[in-house]
Formats: sequence, structure tokens, C-alpha cells
Amino acid sequence: MFLDTKILLKQFWSKKLSKESLYKTICAGTEDLQKFVREGLMAVSHEESDERLEDYLTLIFLFNIPVDTCVPYLNKLLTCKWHHQHENIVTLLEMAADAHSTNFLYRAAGAKLEYLSFDRSFSLAVKCIWALGRIARKGDTTARKKLERLTKSTNSVIKQNAENQLRINRSC
Repeated sequence: MFLDTKILLKQFWSKKLSKESLYKTICAGTEDLQKFVREGLMAVSHEESDERLEDYLTLIFLFNIPVDTCVPYLNKLLTCKWHHQHENIVTLLEMAADAHSTNFLYRAAGAKLEYLSFDRSFSLAVKCIWALGRIARKGDTTARKKLERLTKSTNSVIKQNAENQLRINRSC
């Protein structure tokens, strides 16, 4: 059964559909919400649909879907330039704090995305650095090494945030 997540979420946000009804509607059309979201993330990766990607990320946040079940898809999506959801993806990857995300987060910290060219606070890079810090605190030495590399950045925002994460890691 095809579910139009955009319509369902629009009804939810306009309070025409309760969270419980949204959940039941989605689950009536699929055997498992987590599987539905994973398959949706895989599909939007092929379709390159920014709007649908936003819908599936919203479902993860809304229903507290365990992020660790989505990490491989989120890692792949983080490196794609066709969407505008990088910061939301990094937020989820930070929640998962999975060492498999380390290299993806490091690359994203240095990514130059056209839609973020106005951002002089480098919020995507900062979020990536914080996520790397969280992974490093779990004992991942590769994340720590990536943070050390980022301390050598000529960008003062990136450099200071990486140094801060290393300082936090030393105190833990």
C-alpha cells in the first residue's frame, strides 16, 4: 500500500490527524514503522527527493524511531548534495553516536554546500564536530583523530569547536 507521507504529515501538523491516528494509518499500510522508514530513506536516496527525505526524518523524530537502525542510510544521505537536510541528519547521527558515521561526519564537516554558502557560523560543521566528539567519548579513536585534524583548520570556528570537543573528551 502506497502512503503519501506528505499528505499525512500535513494533516498531522494542521491538527486534522492526531499523532496516534498518524501512527495507526502508517502502520495499517505497513507491518513495521521502522522498516517503513528505512525503506523510505532508501527510496528517497534513489529518487533524490528533498521533500520526501524531510518526511522520513520527521517520522524518525516524531516517533522516536531508534536511530541506530537507520545509520547506514543516514550516513549515505549525509554525503549527498541534492537535499537540504544535512543538519537534521547530523542531529540524528549524533544521537546514534555510531563509529561507522565517523568518516561521513568528518567529510560533511568540510563540505561546501551551495545552499549553506551564506552561513558564516558554519553550523553544519559545528554539528558534525559535536557528533564526532560524542563518538570519541564512546572510545572511538578514529573520531578523536578526525577531531585532532580539524584543530588544524584555518577556519577559526571549526578549529575552536574541535579543540573544545577534545577538551571535553579529556575531562571525561
